[in-house]
Amino acid sequence: MSQINIVISVDDEHLEKILEVAASLRAAGMTVENIMPEVGVISGSIDYEKSEALSDIEGVEYVEISRNLKAI
Repeated sequence: MSQINIVISVDDEHLEKILEVAASLRAAGMTVENIMPEVGVISGSIDYEKSEALSDIEGVEYVEISRNLKAI
């Protein structure tokens, strides 16, 4: 199993319930590392095979795989 870093955008209707959205993401197997309620973003990691199911969670607007780029 391969862990990937992801960033979740929470839809506007669920911004006030971002902690509930984070709990649902955890229940789906995501390791939540950062919750940013001011901008509606949750970041963390999950097994790649489980990542597709996250977009079906209520309150999730967008799931993006985080690209770690190194400065040259």
